[in-house]
Amino acid sequence: MLLEKNGILAIIFLASACATAQPPGPSDGAFESKQKLILEFRSKEFEVLQVVDEDGAVRVDLTLTPPPLNGSDTRRRTLNALAKIQTLIGHDDRLAVWAYQSAPKTLQGMAFYSPLSEQYHFKTAGELR
Repeated sequence: MLLEKNGILAIIFLASACATAQPPGPSDGAFESKQKLILEFRSKEFEVLQVVDEDGAVRVDLTLTPPPLNGSDTRRRTLNALAKIQTLIGHDDRLAVWAYQSAPKTLQGMAFYSPLSEQYHFKTAGELR
């Protein structure tokens, strides 16, 4: 009986340990390959400045080329850049695209995707302050 009780406890422990939820984000080895894909991607609409792992999310800093005409143009083009980058790396990771004006480097806006809610969001530089 004692062996059965210990066996059941071991099974419960293993099941709960294996079932712990991990927040969506790039795994250690996968981030470098995604980073390389994004940095090598060429587009007439934006230039990638850097790609970093920011607390389990993929953050892409870029400049929009040519510079956006207005706020709605910034929103549309930043969300388009996010969608193009998602075609490279997939929809499993949290992804944030930070759009900057090239000279001087001024934040224009940020678009992000959450795989948990499967929603896209955009914030202007003013909304982020």
